[in-house]
Parts: sequence; structure tokens; C-alpha cells
Amino acid sequence: MFGSSLTFEESRKGYVEEIRNPYELPDGEKSFENFIGDKNNRFNSPKQAAKNRRTPPSKTLHFYNVPKMDDDSLMDIFTEMHAPFPTTVTWFESKSAKTFTGLVEFDTREEACEALVIANNTEIESEDSNEKRPYIMKLCFSRTY
Repeated sequence: MFGSSLTFEESRKGYVEEIRNPYELPDGEKSFENFIGDKNNRFNSPKQAAKNRRTPPSKTLHFYNVPKMDDDSLMDIFTEMHAPFPTTVTWFESKSAKTFTGLVEFDTREEACEALVIANNTEIESEDSNEKRPYIMKLCFSRTY
């Protein structure tokens, strides 16, 4: 990903310890941040964590929690975030008139990984003037393809 190789291993520790004195990274960000209370943390409780499905990386991402828009508008989100550009968009039938879901496909698995890292949890303003809060687009690997 991003021209480098990633390796993941299970930790021997049961939790992540807070770092007392995080240092500043070259881009000005802190080297450590605690996301325990973050609304986007899907592991805050055993019940939430049980809903997560481990899926190997693929070139197809499932997106959800987006407002109704055309394909070009959805693809523009990736362009605006400087993420790889999807080659196709597939929309699913929606059970709700408020949020929509579907699939975006990329040329390679690496592009899909980079797009997920860059564009996951992107805020999307609704074109509906009655909608007061932004949507938070969620991305995950799809088992569909």
C-alpha cells in the first residue's frame, strides 16, 4: 500500500496503552491518538465488535451511509480526497429514503486498500436542504467479488 508492504500481527497485549508523551510526526500530527470514545470506533463494545466481519482485502469496496447521488458525484468524493478513482459503481436497493449503499470497484486490490485508508469516514454534505447533519461514508472490503 502506497508503495510499501504492510504486515499485521495479533498483539500480545489485551489493550493499547496510552503514550504519555507522543512526539510530532513530520506532517505535524501527533504520533499517538486514543480513539476509544470516537463515534467511528466499531469496537467500543463486545456487541459492536461482534458485528464486524473479517474480510480479506479485495478490489471491491462496500460503501454505506451515503445520501442519494449520481455515480459521478460519488466518484468525485474519491477525487476530492486524492484517493484512487473507482472504475465502477453499483448501487443497492435501499430500505430507507435517507441512506444508500453499494459497491465501488477499483482496478487493483492495492488501489482499493489506498482508497479505503484515504476516504473511509469522509463527511458528505447532503444536497437535501432539510438534512441538518452530514453523512459519514463508511467503506469496507466486499466479499461480493
